[in-house]
Amino acid sequence: ATSTRTPHGTRPARADMACRAVVAIGSNQGDRVDLFRRALRLLNAAGIVVERHSSLYETAPAYVADQPVFLNAAFVARVDDPDVGADPIKLLDALKRVERELGRVDGGV
Repeated sequence: ATSTRTPHGTRPARADMACRAVVAIGSNQGDRVDLFRRALRLLNAAGIVVERHSSLYETAPAYVADQPVFLNAAFVARVDDPDVGADPIKLLDALKRVERELGRVDGGV
């Protein structure tokens, strides 16, 4: 079925519904702009399709001040896999896979 009847009308069937997520990203390591570009490409390839993103902005580190400044952004993404989009833990796992692919090692603050 392409739609489902509800008391308030019809809505697309689950397979047709796009899940969306708002994600904040940041880095203070290496070529931060290139890292963002690579991250966005990997996210798109993983089915986390960036539809809109903020400008890039720098912020001072928090908690551990003796480190480089961070470059940050936020984006809205369509999550193609409805099982991932509907489950925050699965979405976090997908995001963490991209981080690891880019060389991030878990740990720190």
